Amino acid sequence: MHDSIKQNTWRIHKDDYRTENFFLAEILEIDLPFWECKQNVIVEKDVEVDRFSHVLLELIDSGINTYSEIFNFLGIEEDCFVNIQFHYLLKNRFIKETANDTLEVTLDGKNFMNKKSKAKKTETEEFEFLMLDRFDFIKNDMNNEFFDPSKPIDKASEGKTNAFSGYKLIQTHKKEKTEKDVITIEHQNNPSYGALVSKRSDFSIFFNSQFKEKTFYDFADNKLKQYKRNIRFLALIFISDTNKSDIKVDIRQLSFSVKKFDKKFALEEKLSKIVTNYYQKNRGDLEEYLPKMESNILSDPTTKTSLKSLFKPDAAILARMQKMRKKTRKF
Repeated sequence: MHDSIKQNTWRIHKDDYRTENFFLAEILEIDLPFWECKQNVIVEKDVEVDRFSHVLLELIDSGINTYSEIFNFLGIEEDCFVNIQFHYLLKNRFIKETANDTLEVTLDGKNFMNKKSKAKKTETEEFEFLMLDRFDFIKNDMNNEFFDPSKPIDKASEGKTNAFSGYKLIQTHKKEKTEKDVITIEHQNNPSYGALVSKRSDFSIFFNSQFKEKTFYDFADNKLKQYKRNIRFLALIFISDTNKSDIKVDIRQLSFSVKKFDKKFALEEKLSKIVTNYYQKNRGDLEEYLPKMESNILSDPTTKTSLKSLFKPDAAILARMQKMRKKTRKF
C-alpha cells in the first residue's frame, strides 16, 4: 500500500470513534475470503403468446372447437407441429377437452389470449453467484450470504446500486505470496450442495431478486462448483483507550476493492461487523496475520500524543510505518 493512502486515510478517519474512546492504531490491507459458485438451476420464464397459439385460441373461443373443424378451417392436414401446439395449450391449461372431443378455452386461456397473463416455460441454465466464506462463528447460518459481485454487499439506495461498478475478484491461487503486509483470512468452510439445499428459500429469494423475466424453480443437479476468491479492502484498526483488548475493525474500499474507485474509502458495514466479530472470537487465528503488541506506530500530529498499537508489524511493515511517521509529523 502506498504511504500516501495510509496518510490520507489516517488523517480523515483518525477521530471516527474518539467520542467512544477509540483511537486509530493501524491501517492495513486485508484479503477477505469469498467463494465464486456455479450451480445449474431450472428456471421458469414468461412466454408471450405466439401468433399461431392466438389463432387457435380465437377459433376455439368462436365455436370452431373440434380438431377436424380447426384443420378444415385452416385448410391444413393434421401434422406433428399442430399436435405439438395443441399439446402446449392443453399442458398450460389454456384449453381443455370436453365431451365429444370438443375443445374449450379456459379462463387462463382467455387471459393469455388477451395478453393479461403470460405462459411459463422451464429451462436449465448455469447460475453464477458469490458467497462470503462461512466463518466458524457463523455456524449453520447462510442468511444473506449470497450476493451479486456487481452490486454492493450492504443494502444501498437504487441510485447508489446503479452507480456501483462492481467488486474486483482476486483468484486466490494467483495471489502474490510475497505480500507480507497484506492480512489474509483463509478460506475455512467451502459451501456444499447440501448447505445450498438447506437454504433453498433464501437462495430462491436471492435468485428472484436478480431477474425480472425469470424465477427459480429447482436445482437441476447436485454439482455445485466452488472457486476460492478474495476481495482486498482496507482494515482500519481502532483500539480502546480504556481496554486494550477492545477492538473495532472498519473495512473500507480501496482501488483493489472496486472496478471504479472514486477516491472515497467507502465503509463496508457488514464486513466491518464480521471482521470485528472474527477478531473477538478467533483472536489467536487473526493475530497470526496482524502485527504483535507494544509497538509505537503513529503519532497524532495535533495532540503530539503517541498512539500505542496493540500490534507489532514485521520488519518490512515497521520500516514503512516509521517512514510514514516522520512524514505525518510535518503536518
